Amino acid sequence: MTTYVATATRDGRWWAVEIDGLPPGMVGVTQGRDLDDAKAMAREVVALLLDVVEDEIDIELRVTGAQKLLDELATARAAKEAAARAEQETLTRVARDLTARGLTQRDTAQLLGLSPQRVAQLAPRRAG
Repeated sequence: MTTYVATATRDGRWWAVEIDGLPPGMVGVTQGRDLDDAKAMAREVVALLLDVVEDEIDIELRVTGAQKLLDELATARAAKEAAARAEQETLTRVARDLTARGLTQRDTAQLLGLSPQRVAQLAPRRAG
């Protein structure tokens, strides 16, 4: 499958689309009412120009003026995932430390706002 980059720019109620990466001399332009339509139309244009089936074409649609905002969102999502991992690591450590200090799994669960079953997963009792 070959991927082509298509750049969509809002033009009134339509998205104007320019397709990059075509062979020299070929110009790929189309439009769509929404981004799904714009992507589908870009795929169709490339397939027609190159005389291939649409299933062989993938379109990476970029929206003019949106990349900075999308990058900000990606950064925020990555930070959220990192924070979730840090929370889980801390929760596991704290549950293990509390039970190692003699608290029951039930009391540990109460302190941490978890179910006793979850504490048992995080800090299993040692046999012995």
